[in-house]
Amino acid sequence: MVPLGIQYLSSALKARLGHRVNVVMGDMGLIPRQTPPEAIVRGFLQDFCPDIVGIRGFSNQQEVYPLVAEIAKQVNSKCLVIAGGPHAATMSDTLFQDQF
Repeated sequence: MVPLGIQYLSSALKARLGHRVNVVMGDMGLIPRQTPPEAIVRGFLQDFCPDIVGIRGFSNQQEVYPLVAEIAKQVNSKCLVIAGGPHAATMSDTLFQDQF
């Protein structure tokens, strides 16, 4: 199920930008634990080449935020990274403090 916040963002962007908006969701929870996620995330972002990357997760997924943000910026330094979801809402002041 697509989170309601992502649906709102998608709708607003599509109303403003039309066909140039393509929302794709990746679920880090589907990556097998024995597989390093970095290569999968990098491959996905290189293939998709987004201008905006949104990261959403819970506190038990907190390591995903800096990982995805860093790879997104490596793939496209002009990429806008947006963090949301329950973890970002409660830990926004420390979310990327050691990363950037």
